[in-house]
Amino acid sequence: MKLINNIKNYCGAALLIGAASAVTLNSCTEKIDDGNLYTFTGEMMVDHFENNPETFSSYLEILGKVHPSRRSESTMQDLLDARGHYTCFAPTNEAIALYIDSLFKIGEVTSKNVSELPDSVAEAIVFNSIIQNGENEAIPTTMFQEGAIATNMNDRYISISYGVDEENNTMTFVNIDSKIIQGDIEENGYIHAIDHVLSPSNATIADVVMTTDNTKLFGELLQLTGWDRKLSKVKDERWELFPEEGGYEEYLAGTA
Repeated sequence: MKLINNIKNYCGAALLIGAASAVTLNSCTEKIDDGNLYTFTGEMMVDHFENNPETFSSYLEILGKVHPSRRSESTMQDLLDARGHYTCFAPTNEAIALYIDSLFKIGEVTSKNVSELPDSVAEAIVFNSIIQNGENEAIPTTMFQEGAIATNMNDRYISISYGVDEENNTMTFVNIDSKIIQGDIEENGYIHAIDHVLSPSNATIADVVMTTDNTKLFGELLQLTGWDRKLSKVKDERWELFPEEGGYEEYLAGTA
């Protein structure tokens, strides 16, 4: 009988402890106000390209061929289909066709088919066309200023210049040759449609310093000291190699 009473006492104590725990947990649970929660329902850049195949189908196909880096399994299409701040100077189908035709005429490519573009050509088209703004907001045309505005994913400067047409309408040019025919398409950043594939700028940091009014004197000093040549180096892909591929060790050994 004593054993039965002890069991009853233990069970009763356990029930009391469980009830107290439940009360304690409930009292510590915070009710979250979900009034400000939302789900993003707008378009990404890739959505816009897919919804306008008559203008951007070639560019979209090329985005699907190119990877952000040598060690990435995702493509640039995946990148532009995610949240972020991108400024994209997207060439139209006609612009890409003209560019491929020019390469075909000089023997740089053996086919005019977009799907058969060599990786190097596809990468040049894509990396030259995109500014990855990181934590900063993407750049609308209202924020453009004449001269260099940022570097693209090929670590080359994007420069802006202006002109007028026969009717005295202002035209915006990117890297001199590419005219913006439709700007400020706002998605996860800004798309600016251009009529020619963006050619890479050959401007280095020293070039930009020497052509900017308030830094020209410093630019002359760079020339006098030889630092203008040291600042001419562009993208170094050796640091993108996996350690097991020997990139870092080869770099230190001077053999990469």
